[in-house]
Amino acid sequence: MKYQIDWVNDTKNTYLYGSQMRFIGRRVIFKNRLMPSGNAIKTWSSKSQFQANRILPELPLLQRGKTYYLTFQGQTKPENSLYLRIAFFDRFQKEISFEVLKEGKSDFVYPLEAYSYSIQLINAGCTEVVFDGLSLSDQAAAEEVLPKDVLAPSADQSHLTVLFLENARQDLQTLKERELFGLSDVLVVADEEALTHFYLDKDFNLSFQKQMQALEKTYARIRFVGYGPRGNLASLYYNYKFPGSQAYVTDDFYDERTYQGLLDDSQVRIDKSLNSLLDRLVYSRDIITYGYTATHDEALALISPTLSYWSQLTYLPFLKPSKTL
Repeated sequence: MKYQIDWVNDTKNTYLYGSQMRFIGRRVIFKNRLMPSGNAIKTWSSKSQFQANRILPELPLLQRGKTYYLTFQGQTKPENSLYLRIAFFDRFQKEISFEVLKEGKSDFVYPLEAYSYSIQLINAGCTEVVFDGLSLSDQAAAEEVLPKDVLAPSADQSHLTVLFLENARQDLQTLKERELFGLSDVLVVADEEALTHFYLDKDFNLSFQKQMQALEKTYARIRFVGYGPRGNLASLYYNYKFPGSQAYVTDDFYDERTYQGLLDDSQVRIDKSLNSLLDRLVYSRDIITYGYTATHDEALALISPTLSYWSQLTYLPFLKPSKTL
């Protein structure tokens, strides 16, 4: 089981006094210089409160006695100034125990007596949080730096499709269930840490380019594919870095100012201006726009923030017709 916990565009169960918040796609930027340490910034609950507050369960059901792993995806200022608190409740909603996850600890056991639980982001002296999600899994997270093997290799090796995922865990599971939508020679880029930096931070960037340089010797052409605002930007950038490649992107981009703010928040610097990268959408013949017009419907976001993302892949022009349904 792998579950992505997002902070949807609302202020329920959020510390609001003196707080400034920006919702940018799935990313949330929270600022509060006066918030006391020890207070909860945000709370999620597995208990439905629909009749009282019209709040649906925000967390998945867990199996009693089983070990789970919870990791924070994002950054804080200062560093390491936030921890996670998981509280467990009995059938009468009385707290029976809790776990605190900090300093590298990510595992907890769901108590045998528990009927529900909550997860809180606890302020430990931070003034700003850049929140990209929480990852909840029944398996320890594997540390990934680069994509691994080319999936579904073919005999001709004419094209390598490099696919940048918008949601590293959930979208990867969807791809496997749908047998890569019939694609062959696919390199899936699903690194959770790199995703928070738009696959553009310095360490990942340099290592990834070396990997692409090696694969260029095997394949006639590389196709970089995005289907949401993160992967689309990465596809534009690596298409620029590798002349002769192609970029397949949807129209789902943030504006230049938003991208710049997010990259600045992540302390990412690239060797090409955002304005120049985005301008290439207009004049470069190696950049192909596909898919339907993306919408960011808040009602849909309550169900799944990435619902309209991965389905764009069914519109890739080089897919076989039988695989696009």
